[in-house]
Amino acid sequence: MVYGRTILNKKQEIRLAIAELSKQAKVDWSFLNLVDLESKTSSLYCDSAKGQEILGRALGCVFSENWANLDKTVLRKQIMPALQRAVNLNRT
Repeated sequence: MVYGRTILNKKQEIRLAIAELSKQAKVDWSFLNLVDLESKTSSLYCDSAKGQEILGRALGCVFSENWANLDKTVLRKQIMPALQRAVNLNRT
């Protein structure tokens, strides 16, 4: 789905939705990537310290209050390989 940047005004709803989806999926952590096509930026939401550490290492971002803002758009096809590399580096 495509939303305007006003979706970021609904951070509480996003937090609750991600928590519920993560619970249903029975995962240790998850994240949401929101791409703002207008400003060509991405915002990441992750409420797990472990997830934030891995995402930070993979994408060079810093989280504050479970959110990280990137000064460029980052798509899933870019995030997943970077995450895989970050996880593999952690195992060695």
